[in-house]
Amino acid sequence: MKQQGLISRRSIDKLLLAMGLAMTSAAPAFGASNETTAPAPAVQKVSFKNNNGITIVGNLHFPSGFKKGGKYPALVTVPPAGGAKEQTAGLYARKMAAKGFLAIAIDASFQGESGGLPRFKEDPNARVEDIRGAVDYLVGLPYVDEARIGVLGICAGG
Repeated sequence: MKQQGLISRRSIDKLLLAMGLAMTSAAPAFGASNETTAPAPAVQKVSFKNNNGITIVGNLHFPSGFKKGGKYPALVTVPPAGGAKEQTAGLYARKMAAKGFLAIAIDASFQGESGGLPRFKEDPNARVEDIRGAVDYLVGLPYVDEARIGVLGICAGG
C-alpha cells in the first residue's frame, strides 16, 4: 500500500532541476532547446591573481555573436565546495553565455587548476577574494560593461 504525502525521489529531482534552471533563466529543461544545432559559445582559459596573491584559473565563456568592440554584461560563476570550473559552474556559465552574458567559471583557491596550499582546502574568506579577483579581471577587459557585472554562487560558492 502506497503511503500518502510522500514525494518520490524522482519527483524531487525533477523539481530541483526545474528550480535551478528557472533561477538562471536558462533553457526550460535540458535537451528542450536547440543546443545540438546552435553553435556553442567560445571558451578561453584565463588566469589572474586574487587579492591574496593566489593564481586563479577560469574558463571565460563568450556570448554567441561576440564582437570585441561591444560591451557585454558579465557574470562570475562560483563553484560549490569541491567543485571545478568544468562542472556546475561551467554549466551555468555556458547557459548564461547563451543568454548574452560574458561568463567566467573559476576554480576556487586550493582547488582544480588554481593555486594555493594545502590542496582541496575550503576557505570561505579565500573564496571571497577569488570573486573579487575575478571581478577585477573582468573590469580590465575592454568588452565588459563594468556597470553590469554580477556573481552567481552555487551552493557553498554562494
